[in-house]
Amino acid sequence: MAQAALDEASALAREYGHAAWEPGTVPPLAANLVARAVARYLRNPADYSRSRSGDEVVEWAGEAGGLDFTTEERRLLRSLSGRGVIASVPVIAWRSQPVEETGRVPVSGGEKPFPYYSGGGPW
Repeated sequence: MAQAALDEASALAREYGHAAWEPGTVPPLAANLVARAVARYLRNPADYSRSRSGDEVVEWAGEAGGLDFTTEERRLLRSLSGRGVIASVPVIAWRSQPVEETGRVPVSGGEKPFPYYSGGGPW
């Protein structure tokens, strides 16, 4: 049961982290997170939230839920993967588009732009 849990947690770590992680290349923190998830699972394999025997009651607060990583552990695995966010941004070459004249205000009707002075203008 422990080996099956370890295999499943390792597969989950590769899913949340990096698919190319193997035993020799996995970051030590990722291996530690896998061991923690497996230990949590082995302490409570039947997914109980409470166990009672006579006058003794044991509760697993926040640990029930089967073999999985916590939200914080998933975030750590993603950060260890080295993958960033891929985004597309528009890029244009410098001065490849016409440059508007600065310091002038457009005038309707296609007339010549009116000069705009801020601060120390001509008056």
